[in-house]
Amino acid sequence: MKQSVFVVGLVFVLTVIMAFPEINRAQSGEFDIQTKGKVCPKPSSPCVKTLDINDGKNIFEDWQLTFKLPAKVEGRHGYYSANFYAIILKSRPAVQDGPMDEPKCSRGHYSEEERKAVQRMFPANKVFASRNGCWQPFVWYINDKVGKGIDNFIAVYAGNTEAEAKRFLKQVKAKKEFAGADYRKMQVVFG
Repeated sequence: MKQSVFVVGLVFVLTVIMAFPEINRAQSGEFDIQTKGKVCPKPSSPCVKTLDINDGKNIFEDWQLTFKLPAKVEGRHGYYSANFYAIILKSRPAVQDGPMDEPKCSRGHYSEEERKAVQRMFPANKVFASRNGCWQPFVWYINDKVGKGIDNFIAVYAGNTEAEAKRFLKQVKAKKEFAGADYRKMQVVFG
């Protein structure tokens, strides 16, 4: 009996995958586009990208690290920036599963006021934040030291090379506010 239920379940799953090829293509990474678009690390010069679906407004928010996207951006694709390094200054667990207007959701990420206060400490390098949990943002970040669970963070751009990141980390730690800071190799993803 258990074996026949398993076989029926397996046939159903394979039928769904064959009937909806987008599921298979999405899981294979076919919708991921490595643009290698350079990030715009200067707070005074963010990259700007407008889309018709966004009423012609910039798709990037002030708290996000921007990067150069292709001229044509299509739905259902993940567009990846070039690699860069950032210093993770603070992090906390993201709040999962809830409407985005719930007060608990905002407790899972850092406020814009807090990000701006940190930005004033690093006027030449973009300070950016993640906002995972409760809803899926259009912009998110991947890094080379992903831990268990999903965290939100405040980070500052540290350069294109590991050597630049290590030098900048020394400057950050000298400020004493961010004793636990560490660098990460990262990419910005829009999708």
